Amino acid sequence: MVAVALGGGYMLIARLALPPAAIVVPVVMGTAGALMTMQVNLAGGRPPRIPWAVIGAMTVTYAGLILWVMPAIEQRKVVPDLARWVAARAGPTDSVASYRLNRWNTAYRFYVGRHVWMIDGVEEARALFAGTRPFYCTMLGPAYEEFVAQGVPLRVVYEQDGMWATSGRALWRRRIPPTRFVVVAGAR
Repeated sequence: MVAVALGGGYMLIARLALPPAAIVVPVVMGTAGALMTMQVNLAGGRPPRIPWAVIGAMTVTYAGLILWVMPAIEQRKVVPDLARWVAARAGPTDSVASYRLNRWNTAYRFYVGRHVWMIDGVEEARALFAGTRPFYCTMLGPAYEEFVAQGVPLRVVYEQDGMWATSGRALWRRRIPPTRFVVVAGAR
């Protein structure tokens, strides 16, 4: 438990940038591990009948996940906010699209609450942008910059920085810089 406390403390504080109060979780877990080790050594190698220190540490860990970790991850998920913004502004005849949002397409479509053109191809995107119908298209900042560099008349109408990866190994292996998400419309 002491090793888990050290490793977990590093991950929680350094990787997720949690508030200082979150340090209580690895401190309690490390203390419980040290206490458990002392109890086992004093009792001749037998663990206590009811491991209260471990139960307490697990309870504090669970509470820390609910209070600090989950909200920190959810706060960095910006696609629902982008989708709500589009839903509030798009008229009934406006096209709503996403360009290469991949794993975020489902959440985006859910929060927009209407049909979304999920575009993966450059030519398909160019066709949307060249059309006469007003549109809102959500994409990553680098994709927008590529289109503008190629002369496509787009303008950013809303943007937010957030996390592209929010789970799995990508989240824990390295500090992931925020990704720029943009909502674009035709240049007027």
